[in-house]
Amino acid sequence: MRPSLLLITRTSVPPVQPALRGFASYSASSIQASAPGSAPLLVVGGYTATIRPRASYTNALKRQQIVAYGYPDTDPRGYEEDHLIALELGGAPSDQCNLWPEPAHSPNPKDKVENVLRQRVCAGSLTLVEAQQRIATDWTAAAR
Repeated sequence: MRPSLLLITRTSVPPVQPALRGFASYSASSIQASAPGSAPLLVVGGYTATIRPRASYTNALKRQQIVAYGYPDTDPRGYEEDHLIALELGGAPSDQCNLWPEPAHSPNPKDKVENVLRQRVCAGSLTLVEAQQRIATDWTAAAR
């Protein structure tokens, strides 16, 4: 049984935070594979590990973005290069517009929000596009 494919298209929207100037949102639609009962990629465990960009790419990008965004703390160890729209919600893996240096917290509170949204999408109580819009607009309120 093959999983569904996730088609992601890029559409420009106004920036949601000053640090995210030029951010692009991603709308996605699930395209069912030919096998009946196949699950969307979002619900297949381990999927994000197959598309996650290499640390060498994200670490270099993080250093560039810290300077470009004018963050006063320029030590990259204080940040996690994070996906604004999480991979588990169909976010673009390597697009610089979907990656940003998030101040590091452990555990990262945004991860819990991403998990709740993914669960709701997989349960059918929230569309993928709605989940993406919520997390891109204000992740702190996205799971409410």
